[in-house]
Amino acid sequence: VLTLAACTIRDGNGITARIKMRNGELDIDVQNSKMQTGEWTAVAFGPDMSDLEIYLFELKGTRVLAHSGVSTGYESPTLDDSSSVSVRDSSYSGGTLHARFSRALKEAGPRKHNLESCANIALAYGAMEGESIGAHYDRPYQTRVCFAECK
Repeated sequence: VLTLAACTIRDGNGITARIKMRNGELDIDVQNSKMQTGEWTAVAFGPDMSDLEIYLFELKGTRVLAHSGVSTGYESPTLDDSSSVSVRDSSYSGGTLHARFSRALKEAGPRKHNLESCANIALAYGAMEGESIGAHYDRPYQTRVCFAECK
């Protein structure tokens, strides 16, 4: 049985994602305590690292911009033309980026990933290269989560 602690994921390098299920939706609260302007942080879900649905938060000045996209392996992620991130709130203060967003547990977004059972989750951050996503600083932290148990 998964405990609440298992629904709090820490990469050990400044990123924390807290996941709760509410009314058939995942409520995801992500923080990165080492963010600077011109950087991004991301939470990704999927069956494996070659098919990840990405929710990426970019810091421009003190503004947090939300993007959705896909990663299919070692190339830079491809961002969607129209973001499918449902952001509840976001902020940047004292070096910490905070973003809270929701996502349906059932098939959602262009990739139609279903998170009703268990899936891999990855956390990463890196620098923007102009308008493009640069490489992540460290190897993404990965774990498996059964989201329905995140209550």
